[in-house]
Amino acid sequence: MSVQSRSPIQEVLAIRPFRLLWSAQALAQTAQNAYRFILIILIEKLTGSTMHLGFIILAFTLPGAVLGPVAGVFVDRWPKKWILTLSNFLRVLLVLSFVPVLHFIPGRWAKVLTIYALTLVTSSIGQFFAPAETAAIPMIVGEEALMAANSLFNFTLAGAQAFGWVILAPLILKLFGVEAAFAIMAAFYAIATVLVYKIDMQEEAHEFVHVAESVEDRWLTMLSQIKEGWSFVIRHPKIYLSLGYLTLVSTLLMVIGMIGPGFASRVLGLSAEDSYIMFAPAGIGMIATTVVLGVHGHNISRRILAHGAIAGTAFGFWGLYAVSKGYNRFHMPLFHFEPEAFLNVTTSVIVLSFILGVTMTTLNIVGQTNLQEATPPDMRGRVFSIQFVMGSVVSAIPMLVIGGLADAVGIPTVMGWIGYSLAFVLLLNYWLYRRASKKEILG
Repeated sequence: MSVQSRSPIQEVLAIRPFRLLWSAQALAQTAQNAYRFILIILIEKLTGSTMHLGFIILAFTLPGAVLGPVAGVFVDRWPKKWILTLSNFLRVLLVLSFVPVLHFIPGRWAKVLTIYALTLVTSSIGQFFAPAETAAIPMIVGEEALMAANSLFNFTLAGAQAFGWVILAPLILKLFGVEAAFAIMAAFYAIATVLVYKIDMQEEAHEFVHVAESVEDRWLTMLSQIKEGWSFVIRHPKIYLSLGYLTLVSTLLMVIGMIGPGFASRVLGLSAEDSYIMFAPAGIGMIATTVVLGVHGHNISRRILAHGAIAGTAFGFWGLYAVSKGYNRFHMPLFHFEPEAFLNVTTSVIVLSFILGVTMTTLNIVGQTNLQEATPPDMRGRVFSIQFVMGSVVSAIPMLVIGGLADAVGIPTVMGWIGYSLAFVLLLNYWLYRRASKKEILG
């Protein structure tokens, strides 16, 4: 095959430094998603508490809210290759450290607190990998090949999430157990460390000066942008509705991640690792919806899509409550007193989880599209800063409330309440659309 006949994807894959970086990204992202699933299962087994599952999810997400805005300051001043190498190497050591924690730290709650601390540190280090990786791509492939390179990286990002969370982690846990799972994830990070170390990358030298001032300036700039953005948002219904959709989806995704293991183990009577019966169908629904709306979404009114998505999400949560409410009646896992219901209940859970994946992705796409269309270019940075804060910080508050309620009244009851609350959100959304239509045309 001649060079001229190669596709853009083949062109970038022919660049050895890019292949190394891409392979390292695939390994590191797969390890990160599998490691998070392992931690959620471990906390479920140690605590049996939905609230504590919420805490571990916060330990994943809060470092992004705190360090995300300022990580670029360090990335701009340190060599990208060494940030990539060091961040992966440190994650090797931190992920491996979970093994002695489980062996040598006495007491369940001492273990849990140590796990939270290690997770916060590991997630904080990970905040430096992504911007360094993004900054390294154009340095390796050049501007002409950026589209093909970014497409490959985005595809790998989605694939690593699905493979690490839904397939690899549950399989390793079932075959080898928690400690071996941590060791295998550390091995993934170790291989990624070697790969990025071998990258030959030409970088300009930058003096590492005035970092404290740069970090402070970045934070002050972000806060100023958020303040200006809020003033703009509250004057435009299309934008605040879209931000509401995105925050709602972000919150509900964290809720599903939080209640999934407890639903599998405490409500159904399966093992916590079997929570993939909720995660996998939802993931398939997300992928299918992304493809279908990408082709046909422009033919459907976004108002109808938004109303239908909220209604479908309400139905999904209420349906999960309906198929599992016997847990509250008998105060024991369903399959312990109704083993004959296994096929019907698991089939229902799979179908309802698929519906949730479809509806939440639909609402997310409507929100993102409306937000991008309605926001002027000079305001996008400020509005997207608000989206970032609402998605990673504001949504954490209702998630923790839901976690506490799930421990107090049971997961099925909380699912029912979420379903009824979403029915109210649907009515509110309808009213807001009617009100907004007097001010501006919505999609």
